[in-house]
Order: sequence, then C-alpha cells, then structure tokens
Amino acid sequence: MARLFIEMGDAKIDVEGSEDLLREVYADFRERLTTAPKKNVPRPIPRVPRMPRPKTGPLIRPGTLPGLSKKPELDNSLKLDGLAKALDKVGPKTQAEQILFFAMYLRDEKKISPCTVNQINTCFWTVRRKIKTPSNLNRAILDTANKKKWIDIDASGQVMILAVGESVFRGAVKG
Repeated sequence: MARLFIEMGDAKIDVEGSEDLLREVYADFRERLTTAPKKNVPRPIPRVPRMPRPKTGPLIRPGTLPGLSKKPELDNSLKLDGLAKALDKVGPKTQAEQILFFAMYLRDEKKISPCTVNQINTCFWTVRRKIKTPSNLNRAILDTANKKKWIDIDASGQVMILAVGESVFRGAVKG
C-alpha cells in the first residue's frame, strides 16, 4: 500500500491505496491544476525602459559659450564708487554669493541689466583689497548658474538674475 500527500496553499491531498489508484489521482490532480482558471495570481509587471531624469535646465559648459571663451577684461567705462561700502554692508562670503551680489549691485544701483562677465570682473577688481577674484572667474560664474541656479548666462556672456537668486539675496540682506 502506497501513500500520496500533496499540500499547495490551502489545498491538501492525502490518499492511501494501490499505486495505480495513486497514479490516477495524481494525473487527475495535475490535469485540474493546469486547466483550472487562475485566481489571484499576480501577473508579471511588464518592464518599462527607464527614462533619463529631466534636468532642471541646460548645463552650460565653458567652451560652449562664445562670451566665456576668453579671459574676462576690465570695463573702464564702469564707475563703481559706492561698491566697497555696499560690499561691507552685505558681506557675501562665497564666490557664488559675491557674483550674485555684484550682479544685483549693477542692476539695482547702476541700472545695468543684464550685466556682462567683464562688468562682474571689474567689480572684483574694484574691491580686490577686500575679496579675492576667483582664479577662473568664467568657471565660477558658470558654477553659480549651473549649481546654485541663482543667475542665468546666455551665449553672449550676459548675466541675468533669476527669481531664486533674488530671494536668496534679499534673505541675506535682511539676515
């Protein structure tokens, strides 16, 4: 006498008898298992190809902008008499804050909007005894545009202040 015991989830089969009987029961069980409608069986989720993350804005590289392909020059026509006093009042610490400060100063005090990389360089040169000019000003301006998103720069080297930069600057002045 042989015994067949099958347990699948809630279903259990426990049969004792001759080998022929067990083969018949097993064949019947297998046939019902393969032809029975499947209930609550999770279907495989189709694989969707992964899309690249959209960037918040185009990253600007130094070689791609004609306005940043050369070393910045001084703008001799720019008169920056009150710049040192305004710098002492605000006190920007990082290079990004200093670039934003100069762009805001040129826009608000000198009514120059948008300003150029050469004008920002002239601001750094004017207060050179108080703060150090970045060794690669073009790279510092691009980093401020790409990483901080405080300013935007176009192909000709024009620097525009974005709303985020405006609010950061206003928060720094009040704080």
